[in-house]
Amino acid sequence: MTYTRLAWTLVAIALLIVTVFESIGHGWVTAGIIIVFALLPEVSLIGAFGGERGIMRPERVAFYNGLHQAWIPALLFFLGGSMAYLWAMREIGLPLFWCGMGWLLNIALARTVGVGLRAPDGTNIPVGTYGPRTR
Repeated sequence: MTYTRLAWTLVAIALLIVTVFESIGHGWVTAGIIIVFALLPEVSLIGAFGGERGIMRPERVAFYNGLHQAWIPALLFFLGGSMAYLWAMREIGLPLFWCGMGWLLNIALARTVGVGLRAPDGTNIPVGTYGPRTR
């Protein structure tokens, strides 16, 4: 396991702990929002495979990579958390916080098991590397 995957594992564990506490503290609606946004990035996989096993269709790569960029949900997570817990704007901040948490949890779990972004040809770029795997 690379250090990058280990770091993602720690992020995933921390997010799972926060998810449990937020769900207990705020109820089923919170858990529902988190689950919906945890599954949201997987919408990009519908119809994305067709040819060779494990190779995504090249025309679907941009959509997949767009939904699996970690900075977008991290921004929601930190902005929502700041609004809810620092600026006393809980009505707006908490839902943003939960949405970012679920979405980032999905990405962290994928990175933990080694699933990274996709190369333009549809192959997986393993976590901890900077290009497609050579065959």
